[in-house]
Amino acid sequence: MNRFFIRLLLIRMNLILSLTIYHNVMKSLFVIRFLVFFLLINSTGFSGYTQSWQLVWSDEFNEDVLNTGNWNFEQGTIAEHVHYYTNRIENCQLSEGNLLIIARRESYMGQEYTSSKINTINKVEWKYGKIEARMKIPNTPGLVSAFWMMPINGIYGFWPNSGEIDIMEHPTHEPQNIYGTIHTGAYNLFGGSGGPPRGGIVSVPDLEYNYHTYSIEWTPDSIHHLIDGQRYCSFNNDYDSTDTWPFDQPFYIILNLSVGGYWAGNPDPGDPYPDTLKVDYVRLYQNIENLHISGSDFPEYNAQNKVYRVPIPAEATSLWSVPAGATITSGQNTNEITVDWGDTEGVVSVEIVDGSDSYSADYPVVLSYNKIKNGGFERGIKYWSSGVASSTDALITLEYDTGTENKFIKTDVNAPGVVPWDIQISQKELELENGFQYEGSFKAKSIHNGSSIDMAIINSQNYQLYYNHSYTLSEEWNIYSFEFAMTEDASGAFNFDLAGDTGIFYIDDVSLVEIVDIQSDESVKTSSEDPTELVYPNPSNGHFTLQLLGLKEQYLIEIFDSLGQLVYSEEKSGSIHKFDLRERERGVYFIRISSNTEQIIQKIIIQ
Repeated sequence: MNRFFIRLLLIRMNLILSLTIYHNVMKSLFVIRFLVFFLLINSTGFSGYTQSWQLVWSDEFNEDVLNTGNWNFEQGTIAEHVHYYTNRIENCQLSEGNLLIIARRESYMGQEYTSSKINTINKVEWKYGKIEARMKIPNTPGLVSAFWMMPINGIYGFWPNSGEIDIMEHPTHEPQNIYGTIHTGAYNLFGGSGGPPRGGIVSVPDLEYNYHTYSIEWTPDSIHHLIDGQRYCSFNNDYDSTDTWPFDQPFYIILNLSVGGYWAGNPDPGDPYPDTLKVDYVRLYQNIENLHISGSDFPEYNAQNKVYRVPIPAEATSLWSVPAGATITSGQNTNEITVDWGDTEGVVSVEIVDGSDSYSADYPVVLSYNKIKNGGFERGIKYWSSGVASSTDALITLEYDTGTENKFIKTDVNAPGVVPWDIQISQKELELENGFQYEGSFKAKSIHNGSSIDMAIINSQNYQLYYNHSYTLSEEWNIYSFEFAMTEDASGAFNFDLAGDTGIFYIDDVSLVEIVDIQSDESVKTSSEDPTELVYPNPSNGHFTLQLLGLKEQYLIEIFDSLGQLVYSEEKSGSIHKFDLRERERGVYFIRISSNTEQIIQKIIIQ
């Protein structure tokens, strides 16, 4: 490696080596006392890339409550920590122009402490720019303050392969130290080919008493860490592979205050709580050509009031366009629009004009009845999380079919766990409604016939179980389906639990579709409830006959695949209709027949 670009700085021999493990896309910090923490300080050089950066987005926290147009709450607990993240005002509030994230000692949801964690997923996302926050950081024992970024799509796979940028982390057992760290597939503490994470440490003696500005400057060539405008470490793109530089994709921001865990250690009962992370502002500066649209990318058919936004300079103007059948209901010529969707998916586009400069950005949108977003992993691992407990040994990766763009998840289990969910792939925040029947399905296979995986539908907040089953897999792709009914409204999670057997497992095309309103006979009907409906033969090789003896008026036939995407549509009248789906892939489909007076939905299977 070029000696002009690298200085290896050895910090005291008992320095804490930070280990980063992710569970359900939430970060847990494992720390062991080891030799040294390697700091890679690259030459900063000069680049004209930053010369045209403009302020395109900020949150000054001057309102009465947190702007949920900018931020989402993450709720729940994290392995090895002793807190529960909430969305309560007791843990997250605005006061005197500051965001306050407050860690409290209290019994809540089975944990001893509470705090908050917020992010900008699908609200605001960025590729390149200067990202900064002015903060005053707490120093009560057992806390870790963090201002960091994760990839929105994760097209290179689960952590650390798609990268992580820690703009600022402060573990309170090191009262003056601020960490700035880069994690990649090559640079991580779990067998990275290039060694440990890259980054640096800077001493800030008054961090708990005074505000400081923590930032990065991120370009296609490098990521620089700064405090109060002064660079203290840099990481350069070696232009080798995404294993060393996955930072060519949009990322989102996270702010959190965690309690306990292996890095900072658990607090003692006598430690002074509550304590507060204070954030004066978060700001983003960018070049106009790097602006990125964010918003709802997997809405349902006919969804309304879906928001799309792009961060732009104050003087810039924007002109939006949407596919035919969709309507911009508000916001044209601003940085944020609201869209009502019809039955045609496509691309949301914006043209931005800033003086003599202009730029166009596109944002693909997939319409679906599937509650699972990105069920076929076409957007990488977006919306999915994974966890591997320390008691087991497994590698979870995003893979491609040879010669195609088809993606799927591969899990190589070398040592089983204590419980099946010690190795888990999950999608959370599924809106499940009381009184509805749901149909779930997925494709799976294993290298060894007879190996099994478990799946479960649970409440993502209190972990109540709604459905679970163990599936024995074969060496060929097969489709597995199930049904369950909800008796309450809930934020659900679809979990694959893979720690029961050793072996290599593959998962694709995950679906969860609302099929029956069991509280109403008028909105949705199934064949078992309505003798006038008949699709036969079912299952079939793709050649079906639809017989509707009681429906006299004109009706619309729509067929959706297991991901909820429309694959067939035709208006018909009469009681008999034949349709041919033999060119479609084997699997589960749903046929919907709609007229002015009723709607019928039935599952069909192509073998």
